[in-house]
Formats: sequence, C-alpha cells, structure tokens
Amino acid sequence: MPEVLHLGGRLYRPAEETTFAQDAAFMALVYETKVHDEIAAGGDIIAAVLRSGRVPEFLACSLVPLDGGWTADGAKDTAAHFAALTDRADKATLMTALSVVITGFFGAGGPSATNSPSASTAVSPESPADRAAPHRRRRVAATGARSSPPLPTTTGAAPVP
Repeated sequence: MPEVLHLGGRLYRPAEETTFAQDAAFMALVYETKVHDEIAAGGDIIAAVLRSGRVPEFLACSLVPLDGGWTADGAKDTAAHFAALTDRADKATLMTALSVVITGFFGAGGPSATNSPSASTAVSPESPADRAAPHRRRRVAATGARSSPPLPTTTGAAPVP
C-alpha cells in the first residue's frame, strides 16, 4: 500500500502507530458488527468485514489524514468521505487498503480452525482482543493474562517472540 493515498481530493496515510482510543474504536466495530463471531468460527475476516456494511468505518480507524492524527470525530468525517467516493480508482484503492488494514490488524490472514482443510499444526489459542492487538500477545505470553475466553485452537499464525 502506498505511503500516501489520494482519495477524493484528500490525502491519507496508514496509521503506523495507533492510539489506545483508535484500537478501542476498531475493536468496538469488531464486536458491534459480530465480525469476532465469524473469526471465532474460522470464517474469512475480509468477507466478515464486507458483510458488516461498515467498511468505511473500519478503514477510518486505520487510515488517517496526512496532515493530522486520529480522533473519533475525525474518523467519522473520514468514514463519511470514504462512503461518498464514486471514482473507480478511489474505490479500488480503498478495497486494496481494506485487505492490507484488516489482515494487518488481525495478523497474517487471521485464524483458521484446526478442522479446516488448510490447517497444519495447532498453536496456542488467543482471545479476539489478543489477536486484534498484536502488541498484547507479548504481555499475554509473558503473564498468561486474558481479557476474554479463548478462541478454538488456531493455525497459520507466526509464533510470537
């Protein structure tokens, strides 16, 4: 994904470091839209986000105006701007960004159930919050702390150092 996205006359950049409020807003969307249910059932993350009908809001949690940082009010404006775009190139850029943003937030493509045809070896289960916030994995691994019940055993995730 380019470092700067030109969308509908505005410039955006992927958030390199997110704030706690930004992560919380993203996770709120995950739970409000039941995307976490599909992830827990081994479903496709991108398809779940698309079915949620809230793609502009998901993107607005991760793409920020080039000239500023993330705020809740700014994210509402950004989501409205994304939703109103009609240019084919802008829409294609957003769909590419969606794939990068969502898989980046949830990890390398998200979990797959051990009974999935593409499953290989099982790794330790993580809570949705642990998977959604990779930086939490180190704390969970070090302390064993969990904020929610674990998901079914998953595969395909890279080991956490």
